[in-house]
Amino acid sequence: MVRHYVNKYKPYFPASFFIGGFVFDLLTVARIDEDFQLIQQFIYLMVIGLLLVAEKSHRVEAFFTKGFLKKVWEYRFEIIHFLLGSLLSIYMIFYFKSASLASGFIFIIILSGLLVANEFTMFKELGGTIRFGLFALCSCSYFVYLVPIIWQQIGLFAFLCSLLLSGICFFCIFYFLSKYEHLTSRALFLEVLLPGLGVHVLFFLLYIFKFLPASPLSIEKIGVYHRLERADGQYQLYYDRPWWKFWQSGAQDFVADPSDKIHVFASVFAPNFFKDQVAMEWWQEEPQGWHKMDSIKMQIAGGRDQGFRGYTVKSNFTPGEWQVRVVTSDHREIGRIYFSVVKDPDVIHEFVIDTF
Repeated sequence: MVRHYVNKYKPYFPASFFIGGFVFDLLTVARIDEDFQLIQQFIYLMVIGLLLVAEKSHRVEAFFTKGFLKKVWEYRFEIIHFLLGSLLSIYMIFYFKSASLASGFIFIIILSGLLVANEFTMFKELGGTIRFGLFALCSCSYFVYLVPIIWQQIGLFAFLCSLLLSGICFFCIFYFLSKYEHLTSRALFLEVLLPGLGVHVLFFLLYIFKFLPASPLSIEKIGVYHRLERADGQYQLYYDRPWWKFWQSGAQDFVADPSDKIHVFASVFAPNFFKDQVAMEWWQEEPQGWHKMDSIKMQIAGGRDQGFRGYTVKSNFTPGEWQVRVVTSDHREIGRIYFSVVKDPDVIHEFVIDTF
């Protein structure tokens, strides 16, 4: 009975295991710089790489023909898809945290759709190509935030080192498989090297055009406030807003009296020992579009779970639509907040205080 259902639904196992890995890490993911998690991801990549190589190499495949490993080989596709789902879920979470828009999330969903599509007949012949492409995506994603964690800052040099390390790993796989006479150069190029090269070029273009999220940095909190005080290591954040606008962060409908100043507070998460700088850019909407009014740099230091806290203040402002963007030293955006400003000399504030 059990074997009957296993055989009946076996074609759906890879997609199911992919989703299982995805959900597993959604529930267990922790800090981006946690040692155990970084080692776990490295092991996952090693296992995926070994199984992908074993698919193409008779010598490595023979390693899986005895005892317990024979069972592993029988379910190799399920294992690969589970580990890919697990890794992609981690990267989706970190990308989503590190980007002000959902571009990273959309990017992962598209590739996840390709993995599920791989289970349909029309994609069977491209199965290895898609798996190697997703493996390259995971390899790039891993090194893109591992190197800055080790280097303790982000920037073009750290990013290029990340791509270089990932590319070396991928080229080693290609070089190892090229030694086998039964694998033609054309087949290896189309199935292994081309998807790997394509993913690395894609990451480079995403970085150049500022679409790649700035992992390992992320915004933990950003808000607009009327007043800000610090006592006993905590910030007291004063804001005035209607109770029903609970979704706003601070006073995003900023009603200013003559003595008001606009305080934008942000908490930026960075890994342990990380030292870099971010900038808070103030933009105002004008008839011609958004115009940058100011850019104030802020040094950050990593290690605090709730992020490194800082703020900027603007005392000379005009009514209208505003936004503040938090950007990294290599000009990638990690967060922004929109707010509108009106002036009312008769306003009476009823402040609510947040402690952070």
